[in-house]
Amino acid sequence: MAPAVAQVLKPALRFLGRRVVPAVIVIRLIRTPLLHGLQTWIAKGRKEYKRQALEGNYGPVDQEVYQHATVVDGHIPDGLEGVYLRNGPNPAQPVAASIHWFEGDGMIHATTISKGQQVMYCNRYVVTSRLLQERKAGKAIFAKFGDQEGVRGLFVALLELLKAKLGVINMKQGNGTANTALVYHAGRIMALHEGDLPYQVRVHSNGKIETVGRMKIGSGRDAWTMPFTAHPKLDPDTGCLHFIGYNIDKKPFLRYGILSPEGELQHSLVIDLPYPTMLHDFAITRNFALFLHLPLCFDPQAMIKQNSLPIVYKPNFSARIGLMPLRAKSAKEVKWFELPSFMAFHVANAWEESNTVRLMCCVSKGMDMGATEFTEDMGARMTEITLDISSGTASMRTLSDVLCDFPVVHPGLIGRRTRYSWAASFSAKDRQARIDGIAKIDLLANPAPEPAAFSTTAAEAAAARTAGGSPRSPAKESAAVAGPPAGPLPTAPRDCCVSRIQFGPSQYGGEAFFVPRPGDLAKRNGDDDGWLLVYVFDIPLDTSFLHIYDAKTMSSTPLAKIRLPQRVPYGFHTTFISEQQLAKQVV
Repeated sequence: MAPAVAQVLKPALRFLGRRVVPAVIVIRLIRTPLLHGLQTWIAKGRKEYKRQALEGNYGPVDQEVYQHATVVDGHIPDGLEGVYLRNGPNPAQPVAASIHWFEGDGMIHATTISKGQQVMYCNRYVVTSRLLQERKAGKAIFAKFGDQEGVRGLFVALLELLKAKLGVINMKQGNGTANTALVYHAGRIMALHEGDLPYQVRVHSNGKIETVGRMKIGSGRDAWTMPFTAHPKLDPDTGCLHFIGYNIDKKPFLRYGILSPEGELQHSLVIDLPYPTMLHDFAITRNFALFLHLPLCFDPQAMIKQNSLPIVYKPNFSARIGLMPLRAKSAKEVKWFELPSFMAFHVANAWEESNTVRLMCCVSKGMDMGATEFTEDMGARMTEITLDISSGTASMRTLSDVLCDFPVVHPGLIGRRTRYSWAASFSAKDRQARIDGIAKIDLLANPAPEPAAFSTTAAEAAAARTAGGSPRSPAKESAAVAGPPAGPLPTAPRDCCVSRIQFGPSQYGGEAFFVPRPGDLAKRNGDDDGWLLVYVFDIPLDTSFLHIYDAKTMSSTPLAKIRLPQRVPYGFHTTFISEQQLAKQVV
């Protein structure tokens, strides 16, 4: 989820490289112990470490296991056969100083449900180049993003670049952790991290997981060399996988691509951006791609000026949304819309209605990447953003006051009009940002007119872009022009959260995945006809369970509760792969 360290700091590498070449021969003799030791000494020199990502059930597990799981309550629904997968960070080596919430070696937790109610649990690391190098060294040798805060962090970062230049760490196969998300496409299960290319993993019919290797996207001159998003979008009609990749140290800052149903790179286009930002998610509709150029910006100067990480939120920058035909030939076809500054990590869905596009995403007022505690200002709420293509106006309204994120919809309705989304819900009082349930949001409720105060016209957006100088740059904050006035987002006449599942006292979970009931979508009883699968940790029992809920009734009593043989740490994104898909895997 967090940008790769190398991406963050390559500008400094070019500066440093011109000055260290004469010393390379000498340093090579003592490079490994000297550089690792110096880097660790600087990182450990802080008065306080940020290690909240290692506390409680955020902390890693030590063992990889493969064992039977037990249904302790209820009954697994008929027709639910396949494997539920959850990705997340699990540091394999001891952490010397600080660690960010987003980092740690990727570990997949898989629960395979077979006919006859047989359930197997398996957890395995995604075997990345980074993991292999650190296993060989017997310790962590790559710098932590969490250690790159302030002036000390700048020295940690520069030493990391020197290590890469001298070959102390091998960057030829990337340094991603494959810890964020998973997607199944063209017979391949892809473990994703937006700072690297995907890693292919395989789940065998018995439920065991293995890493196949780092994937190549395209070949020759057309090979995809940029990182690959953690949130690609599978078009349910064409079978194509749409994706993006972004750089924060050099142009191009954004590239868009399409994989054919067979997994071949069939389209690629550079998208022009005035400055680099963290583009964690995007959206597609039947005919368009939507790019969220939001003000979570790369600003190395903030490490010195603000004693912060190099990724900072810029509240005086507008939020920009680009709308582009799916197979555009030129970046000039992108139409940009501007709105008040906001942050959104995750998109629920988007679709077209007449001459407008509706985008549903979880919006917060801002984001502090260095925060150690959750605050309500960082809490996201399901929000509808409407783009009027003909007039060039954009508007937004909050659909629900429920704090929520990690939204999912029916996988067969990606880019299509959708009524329901399910999102992980939070309590504003919980400073650890633990997920206490699942909120069901009616995305079609209260289609009231959008408030004029939160709309922008194309002329207003153009004026805002030119009034203070162009292009706007995070390094020249005084030149940035504020968007429409900030303030509380307008709320729909009634809350569009129609029901909620609560996990229970001292029980916390993660992202739930919606699994449709097998059969033709048109013949099902609505787009909520299916099940929600989610891992839940019971603190008093110190045990994790797989809960299976009815997505239509949203009863807080699980249809089935499966005890797992070991604890599953809180993590990131999930997916479900059917038995039929598992049988079609390719290597």
